[in-house]
Amino acid sequence: MFKRVRTQRAWNSKMAGKPWKVIDNAGYLSAKMLGATRRAHRVIWKLMTGDEPTVIDHINGDRSDNRWTNLRATDWTGNSTNQAISSRNTSGHIGVGFRKDTGRYVAGINHRGTKFCLGSFETIEGAIAARKEAERKLGFHPNHGRQAA
Repeated sequence: MFKRVRTQRAWNSKMAGKPWKVIDNAGYLSAKMLGATRRAHRVIWKLMTGDEPTVIDHINGDRSDNRWTNLRATDWTGNSTNQAISSRNTSGHIGVGFRKDTGRYVAGINHRGTKFCLGSFETIEGAIAARKEAERKLGFHPNHGRQAA
């Protein structure tokens, strides 16, 4: 017997106009499409450009916000320059910490697999300023270090 193959036209006529409602464990909108689970931002990118980049970054950090203006194609390094601050962060600023043994604030940054020590500072403001300057010089996204959505 012949196996029935669902075509794109059949899928479109069945699903057109229905919203994507499923949010997967990573926070992305996803749905079953033609026998496979697809993430909405990847479908949108493919429809708009015809390309399938390795990484699609949500600029504002909200994985369920799939507006075209909120998506950008990048690589893993580019995506890491637009991270929210970790929930484990205790200083309130990404890349800035306090050393109890010296009583000073330290700043550091990781870029393309290399760790850079930015120095030791008497005040948290000095450490934050050094970190922000390094982010600017290395081309980090302005949203880097924002509060998680």
